[in-house]
Amino acid sequence: MNAVVPSSAFRLVKGQTKVFSKPADSGNVLNRHFCADCGSPIYSQRANAPEVIVLKVGSLDQHEGMKVVMNIWTRSRRPWTPIDPAIEAYPMGRPPAVQA
Repeated sequence: MNAVVPSSAFRLVKGQTKVFSKPADSGNVLNRHFCADCGSPIYSQRANAPEVIVLKVGSLDQHEGMKVVMNIWTRSRRPWTPIDPAIEAYPMGRPPAVQA
């Protein structure tokens, strides 16, 4: 699960990340940031959209108030992963109107 947040609202409070960069399915370069010590994913950032980060919510200490508002890349979901039919779902990335 991910949370899309403005880069200005995020700060790493300890350590530094290592970055792995490669083109995503969209063709945009995706910079994936990992913990330099253990390798856990922390966040991703598209090279063409530095104002936004996609934060791995498992890296957060507090989850209060968070809710699922959209499912993306559902074409590659595992068959055992439920998707609430009341929530927007897209087989690939977010539609252009909600691109961050």
